[in-house]
Amino acid sequence: MKTPLLIAAAVIAFGASASSMAQDDSSAELTLIGQVKAKCVVGDPARNTDLSFGTPGAATSATFSGISLKCNSANGVVVSLTSRNGALQAGNVNGVPYSAKLVASDVGLDLTLQANNSGNELRNSQDLRRDNAPLAAGTTATLTINVPSTPSFSGLYTDDLVISLVSGG
Repeated sequence: MKTPLLIAAAVIAFGASASSMAQDDSSAELTLIGQVKAKCVVGDPARNTDLSFGTPGAATSATFSGISLKCNSANGVVVSLTSRNGALQAGNVNGVPYSAKLVASDVGLDLTLQANNSGNELRNSQDLRRDNAPLAAGTTATLTINVPSTPSFSGLYTDDLVISLVSGG
């Protein structure tokens, strides 16, 4: 019985205190603001990755798992794959088309880029949903490169494939 009386007494005292503060203008208002900046990070599985071309004209592929992706954007994220050359290039003459597929199923990512030997930079993007908690916590993706037909001519065939995360705000 004593506890309810004490609580009631405290409420009455607080009410009286609050009403007296409002009457004599001895109150202050504070605006509380906190900000968490959007931060998007892509882990680098390997700086230079060799594709085994083996027999000319044969198909080849390579898989890179464990690519870390993390972005805390509350307004969604745009994930992009960009081929700087538009294909695997040996100089300005010989180009080899390939496809690149980036998958992280727990965040809804399934993105494919067809590097079609255009000679120009190519990009494909996918928007991921807002408030993607698994992506904010961090996830891993798998990148698979498929070359349908390896080159017949000698040369060092290269391309810069860029994975990017861009915050929606």
